[in-house]
Amino acid sequence: MSLNFNFNVFGTQFPKKGLLSLDIGSSNIKTVYSTKIPGNKLRVMNYAIGETPANCIKDGIVYDIGGLGDKIEQLLAEHMIYEKNAKIVISSGSNIVSKSFRIEMTGDKTLETCIREEIKGRTDMDIKSYRLFYRVTEKTEKKGSNSYRIFTTIVPNELMKKYIKLIQYLNLSPVSIEIPYSGTARFFSSGLKIADSDRLSGGAYADCTPGITAVVDFGSENTNLCILKNGGLEFNSVILSGGRRLDERIAAGLGVKNEVARRYKNMHGMAAVFHEGDEIEKIVDECSRNYIKELLVKIKGSMEFYINRCGGGIPDRMCWIGGGSALKGLMEYAEGITGIPSYNTGMMDFNSVEFEQNLDRGNLRFLVNAVAAAL
Repeated sequence: MSLNFNFNVFGTQFPKKGLLSLDIGSSNIKTVYSTKIPGNKLRVMNYAIGETPANCIKDGIVYDIGGLGDKIEQLLAEHMIYEKNAKIVISSGSNIVSKSFRIEMTGDKTLETCIREEIKGRTDMDIKSYRLFYRVTEKTEKKGSNSYRIFTTIVPNELMKKYIKLIQYLNLSPVSIEIPYSGTARFFSSGLKIADSDRLSGGAYADCTPGITAVVDFGSENTNLCILKNGGLEFNSVILSGGRRLDERIAAGLGVKNEVARRYKNMHGMAAVFHEGDEIEKIVDECSRNYIKELLVKIKGSMEFYINRCGGGIPDRMCWIGGGSALKGLMEYAEGITGIPSYNTGMMDFNSVEFEQNLDRGNLRFLVNAVAAAL
């Protein structure tokens, strides 16, 4: 029996009154309070974004439950979010391992048993210490046997226990714990549309679900690549490079602190037009282009692995989310380097998600994983 890509040990569905979603990154905490509305849509009633306390979480592992919990409680109180039914998204990192492989099934063994044996044979992991999630991406029937292509993710039990303890510390009612890219798959297959090539003049949108979509979550510490085929999750790769390293590059180039470099990065990005005599602008542009090119080379390498080793195809589009996706000039530069049309959340139309009128929808790039957990 195929497992869902969430850890619903609590046996609860979407609460009737509403849901609190928590997405905790190495730099920012994102919380979303949402309700379901007619048409199977989601309405974001409120959200809060705050800075993650230092040394509380790194590479997806929670190290300081008390410090992190106190900050979340403060953030929720400041924004008057009182919902207790909660989903929490596990922060992506190198401890979460995803693999795609083909297995042959013969005899009376279950598919899950075959998957566990295959993983055990491929790695030195103690599979009993991990929770297994999997999805069948392709099935081929043969005489006497069946062949499956499987996308698997394994998560350490100890890592998941930390998130459960955090929910308990916050005195919340747990609904489920979720892997980030499972929600990403639901989000990008829930009626999302993207602006076509004539978006600036025509305003036309095209369905994002058909074909192959590469979703790039450009975070602070890591960059997470998800590849979806016709809305289904087929591949995932965590690249240990994020926006924080770009801040460090700019800081070194300008001889300033990282906080100052981040402000210059947000101000200038990759400049389309230079202003004469503005050396800061040129240095920021050069640092940004060099770093993003290195990141795109790694992304292309993961895509090539998906194509050559996982039976995949060239993505039809790249959709960028996360705080780093706001870098000026990124979409044009990424498309120029990869040859794949690139879009950020400002170029997308989300039919299944609505925001209260007083909320800034522009922050959606930070909130995708938290919103997706509620879908």
